[in-house]
Amino acid sequence: LSNVLATAIGPTLGVTLTEECGVHSFFLTCTAAGFFCVALEAMIRYEKKLPAEKRIPKEKPKIRLYEKSAVPASAVMLFVSFCSGSIASFVSLLAIARGIGNYKIYFMVYAGALMVTRLFAGRISDRKGPQAVLFPAFGCMAVAFILFASVQNLPVLLLAGVFFGLGYGIAQPMLNAIVMQSCGKTNRGAA
Repeated sequence: LSNVLATAIGPTLGVTLTEECGVHSFFLTCTAAGFFCVALEAMIRYEKKLPAEKRIPKEKPKIRLYEKSAVPASAVMLFVSFCSGSIASFVSLLAIARGIGNYKIYFMVYAGALMVTRLFAGRISDRKGPQAVLFPAFGCMAVAFILFASVQNLPVLLLAGVFFGLGYGIAQPMLNAIVMQSCGKTNRGAA
């Protein structure tokens, strides 16, 4: 939920701050936020001590850079993330170039679609398997790219955001789940 919230608020806030205060102020604000996050992280205590009878004896660790069984799903995730990063980076420039006003609302619509997927995709995947949701997700992303290529007004941009949010919101967690299921519990760090 925090990631979806950041997706909705972050880009809108960043664009607004850049437009109102300039790039220099934007980067100073991001730097301050980064230091604030480091300070917060320093206060997190997350290591849980297990009782002595539940501790797992430590074996000599194998150094493994990647898990072979995770490569196929990870490769797909690489391309899906590449698409997501490209859209997130250039949707503002696309909207400005096409003369679309009030484009900042795109990020909220996109985040709303991401949140909607959390309500149903996992349950459908549990009942029918990951392919039952992955293929429609990739279809939604393809429709979104067609819409991005032809966008000339705000409603089409928002519709592209809905399709892309649905597609990415389903594909990203499903592919992560497939990666985790494809390798043993001891190899998940390498996956």
